[in-house]
Amino acid sequence: MNIRVSKLILTAALMSAPALAGTVFTDDFESGSLSASKWLLPGSGAVVNDPLNANNKVLTFRQLGAGGDAFTVPLDLTGPTVRISFDYLGFASGPNVGTDTGGFLIVDLPNSFSGYVLAGTSNAGGPYLKNMLNLAVGQWHHIELTYTASVLQSGNGSKVTFEQWSGSPNAAGNAFFDNIEISTTPEPGSLMLAGVGMLLVVASRMRRA
Repeated sequence: MNIRVSKLILTAALMSAPALAGTVFTDDFESGSLSASKWLLPGSGAVVNDPLNANNKVLTFRQLGAGGDAFTVPLDLTGPTVRISFDYLGFASGPNVGTDTGGFLIVDLPNSFSGYVLAGTSNAGGPYLKNMLNLAVGQWHHIELTYTASVLQSGNGSKVTFEQWSGSPNAAGNAFFDNIEISTTPEPGSLMLAGVGMLLVVASRMRRA
């Protein structure tokens, strides 16, 4: 195998290596229910019609919660970088609500039901990231959150939990989530090892041929 071919194979291997980690959770709720294969504890979470599009299914909450309501199954959130994206819609049940419609999410410690508030519609909940503050009510917003796993101590066995927080001045059933996707990015060294491993396999096959 000549040097040019080696470089081409290594480049291809490194480009494909991120797929070894990638997405660890998705749910668009079009199944019409919270599947036990994705949600460990659904809590008061319910799948309902999108208030702005009756042909779409979304997640909402029948009750207000604190410390988590709908928990995903345990995930490998070792990272080092974890990305969570979703769509969020909030309505205000009264004039005192403002933009604090109550949507919150928490990242649990591995094999635990306690963790850190990652983001929410109020600073009062102490969110680590501020992406959900001051969102206009009555319209969908696409939110992308990225954090370093070691900072929030997430790892293999961590869960992500969604809720309509009881500390927000809003009535239950006015916070909606859709198109949730959770993914991780592995250590650069892991990607290099994966790429080199692929290269060695290809080289071995070419020698046998």
